[in-house]
Amino acid sequence: MLQLPVSRRGCQCLGAILTVLASLAAGERPVQAQTAKDARLSIAERIVAAGRQRMLAEGMAASLCYVDQGVADARSRSQLYVMWNIFGWYHRAIVSGSQELDLGVELDPRVLAAWQEVDSLWTELRPLYDTPISGQPAQPSQFDDAVAITRDVTEAATDLVATLRSVYAARLGPQGFGSALLIDLYERQRMLAQRIAKDVCLVARGDARPERLADLTRTVEIFSLSLDAFQNGLSDAGVPPPPTDAIAQSLRNAGTHWRPVAALAYAAAQGMELDRSGLAEFSDAMDRFISHMTGAINALATLKSDGG
Repeated sequence: MLQLPVSRRGCQCLGAILTVLASLAAGERPVQAQTAKDARLSIAERIVAAGRQRMLAEGMAASLCYVDQGVADARSRSQLYVMWNIFGWYHRAIVSGSQELDLGVELDPRVLAAWQEVDSLWTELRPLYDTPISGQPAQPSQFDDAVAITRDVTEAATDLVATLRSVYAARLGPQGFGSALLIDLYERQRMLAQRIAKDVCLVARGDARPERLADLTRTVEIFSLSLDAFQNGLSDAGVPPPPTDAIAQSLRNAGTHWRPVAALAYAAAQGMELDRSGLAEFSDAMDRFISHMTGAINALATLKSDGG
C-alpha cells in the first residue's frame, strides 16, 4: 500500500520524499474505462472521507494538547468536540453509508477489513476524549494514551485510503483516479498541519525526546516540500500545478499563514518550548492554513464532480 513517509517507519531524506511523491502520482494507474459519473463521485467521496480521518485524528490530539496548555481553551475544547463528532460520523458512514455524504453501503471485503483496523483503534481512542470534552482536565494517562494511539489511527486510515484506491481504481477511470489522488495529497497536507501543531505543543509541554524532535523535523520538511510542490508543480515527482486559478489562490493564501510561523516550528524541532502566547500564535496560524487548504480541496472536488 502506498504511504507518504510520515508513518512510524519515518523518512530518511528529502530525496525519499520526492520518490514517494512520484510513486503516489504515477502508481496504481487504472486501465479500465470509467463508469457512471454518480458512481465515480460516490467512490471519490468515500476516499475523501477516509483520508479526512487522518487530519481529524491528529487535530483531536493537537486540540487536547492546547487545552492542556491553556491555549485558547474554549476554542480548543470546542474544536476537539467538533472533530471528535465528525470523526465518528465519517467513520460510520464509510461502511454504513450516508445520504448527507452521498455514500452508499460499502460491501467490498478488502475495504471492510481495512476499515475494521481503524475501528478497533477508534474504539480505544474515542473514550479517552470524554473527560476533556466534558470540561475537565484529561488525566495524565488519558493524555499519553490518546497521543500514542493517534499515530496508529492515522496510519490505519492511510491504509484504508490506499485500499480504497486499489479496489476502485478501475471504476474511477484515469481522470477520476487522478483527481481523487490529488485530493488525497491535499488532504494529507491538512493532516501534516495538524501533526505539526500537535508536536509543537507537545514540545512546549516538555516532551523534547530525541525521537519527538526528529519526527517534528521530518514532518516540517515533508510539509514544506509538499506545499511548494502543490503551489508550483513538481514535474520530477509527477505533481501537477494547481488546476485552476481559484485553487492556486487558496494555496497561496495557505502559504501566507505558514511562512510567518515556519521558524517557530523549526525552533520547536530544536527543542525550544514556546510560551503560551507563542503557542496561541502558532495554533491560530495553522488553523488559518487548514481553512485555506480546505478551500483548495473543495474547489478541486467541485472541479472533479463537474467532470474536470
